[in-house]
Amino acid sequence: MADRVKQITAHLTPRDQLYNMAQPTAQIWQAVPLAPPDSIFKLTAAYKADPFPQKINLGVGAYRDDDNKPWVLPVVKK
Repeated sequence: MADRVKQITAHLTPRDQLYNMAQPTAQIWQAVPLAPPDSIFKLTAAYKADPFPQKINLGVGAYRDDDNKPWVLPVVKK
């Protein structure tokens, strides 16, 4: 079965693009460019770094008040 997979891979992939199958996985992925940082993670990091005690985390998407009841942003109510 493994030999057949190698045959199919060799057939579908040009010879100059074949990776040595013995290479560690990390080396194979080094050529893949990183995706840009996710903006929601950046927003969450900024929220955590903000020392303001009355801050509101707008990154979660669902908001609750101190009584754990849903709270709709006033701009959304309009």
